[in-house]
Amino acid sequence: DKEDGTKPPKDGNTKPPADKEDAAKPPKDGNTKPPADKEDGTKPPKDGDTKPPADKEDAAKPPKDGDTTKPPADKEDASKPPKDEESSSQIIFSNTEAVNLNSSFDLHLSLSGDFRIAGWQTDITYNPEVLRLLSVAGGEILADAFFQEGTIDNEAGRLEGLSSALLGQGTISTPGVLLSLTFESLKEGESVIQLENTIFSDDMSEEQKISLPDKLIRVVSSIPCDVNADGITNIFDLILVAQKFGQKNVSGRADTNNDGEINIFDLIIVAQCFGQSAAPTTLKEPISMFSMVNNWVQLAEQESDGSAEFKKGTTVLRGILESLKPKKTALMANYPNPFNPETWIPYHLSQDSEVIINIYDTTGKIIRSLDMGFQSFGYYASRDNSAYWDGRTENGEQVSSGTYFYQINAGDYTETRKMVILK
Repeated sequence: DKEDGTKPPKDGNTKPPADKEDAAKPPKDGNTKPPADKEDGTKPPKDGDTKPPADKEDAAKPPKDGDTTKPPADKEDASKPPKDEESSSQIIFSNTEAVNLNSSFDLHLSLSGDFRIAGWQTDITYNPEVLRLLSVAGGEILADAFFQEGTIDNEAGRLEGLSSALLGQGTISTPGVLLSLTFESLKEGESVIQLENTIFSDDMSEEQKISLPDKLIRVVSSIPCDVNADGITNIFDLILVAQKFGQKNVSGRADTNNDGEINIFDLIIVAQCFGQSAAPTTLKEPISMFSMVNNWVQLAEQESDGSAEFKKGTTVLRGILESLKPKKTALMANYPNPFNPETWIPYHLSQDSEVIINIYDTTGKIIRSLDMGFQSFGYYASRDNSAYWDGRTENGEQVSSGTYFYQINAGDYTETRKMVILK
């Protein structure tokens, strides 16, 4: 039972027993190589290769740049989802956001950007507690296509199997309305309208990448004049109506009287809710806003039916106009300057005034007088309503190059500025 440990080797072999060889044999030339049964864990690679053992490589290799979440290189492709190609085209919903309770409205889906399609298909979902889908119609850009409107399931809030394909060869690439949906609002709340299982294809049956956003519709029971349904009727409601002014066959809250047309009557309905002290709170472009409201006032006066409601609306519009008027009368810089041979002279009036603009040469002599007549307060800044000088004297003679002065007289206000003619 001790033979293997004491028996000398045969034939002069001095090799120690196998089970003690690695422990007994001194390392050669300072070699600190570990025993064989521990070699795989610590053995340096051959031929100077510093790569750790394959079965422990991923665990031993520290991540780069402090990234502790990046998967091992040999597993990265399998675990990382492929990136979607960026799309240069997208579906755009019409800008309807809030609709009246118990009303119908149209929602248009337009295709824009760089695309080339021969057909498409989709399913559409919505909140059936808030909206009911009444009808589906193909848009103008696929007017010559075979169209299947799909199946409407208002209990589930889903339209399934909608598709459209061009008849014959070719593709369409012109932006326009792709689809029109008519909904009825059932109760107050919100509904997200989503496109699902959507595929766009070209004439080679290759799928086209189209961005598909969601659309949020709010159903509200606010009074008609609160166009944006924020609980307050102010200038912003008027602006929402003005943005669609003149449009026909429309739906949505901007059509405050639900007659299918956005006109002065819708503006009057909104203005009625302002009260006598209404005034805009935040305006970045008072000049353009003043011009727009001024046009509304003139149109309201022309279209007035003499009713108390119409008079109240017109009065409120005048009050808004009054709040937008210039704080003080001012003479502005002419444009262009220097000029040859004509220029425009803008000014602001804080009150109704008789306006005269005199033009002087450097000796102080009046060479031209521009009588603008009696004018209402406002901004006279555009080429249509500012003072115009053609570079001529009262006798019609063209003035020479040089410096000239122009002076405004408006009520008690007088101011002088300089301009230059270069020929």
